[in-house]
Amino acid sequence: MPNANRALIIGGGVAGPVLALFLRRAGFAPEIFEATSGPTAAGGALGLAPNGMNVLAAADLVEQVRDAGVTASKWMFENQAGKVLAWCPAGDPARHGQPTVMIGRADLHRVLVEQVQEEGIPMHFNKSFVSLSDTPGKSVVAQFSQPFTTFPAYLSGVSVGRSSSAMLLTR
Repeated sequence: MPNANRALIIGGGVAGPVLALFLRRAGFAPEIFEATSGPTAAGGALGLAPNGMNVLAAADLVEQVRDAGVTASKWMFENQAGKVLAWCPAGDPARHGQPTVMIGRADLHRVLVEQVQEEGIPMHFNKSFVSLSDTPGKSVVAQFSQPFTTFPAYLSGVSVGRSSSAMLLTR
């Protein structure tokens, strides 16, 4: 049976670990399930605007993210020859609370996974979400392609696109 504060998060990319950190601070017992075999180097660079950095600051991650990335003062758009086509300010840290930070997705994910592990939040890899049973008056049951079933009190799918969790949870 579930712990009344147990929260299962399906998706361990960028959003899953951040959600887990906020849930832990709110008194929940989050647990992350990810289909891949572990953190990967997949993805390009991300530009984290001040509002995104403010979210990471609230999760006590801003220093680690700034150390792993590069602070930007403007956005520049160039053609393949290097000619500047346009530029605009990236956001004033004095006005918005945080700077814009450019960071590789893999570097951001590494920072998030390290923080989740440091806080003792369970993160399971190789766990592909298959189905959900929600019988009124009984436990929610999440099942995975590998022999593993869990009984959370709360369930969140944070995968994007056409993932199995997004499709099953939005039916």
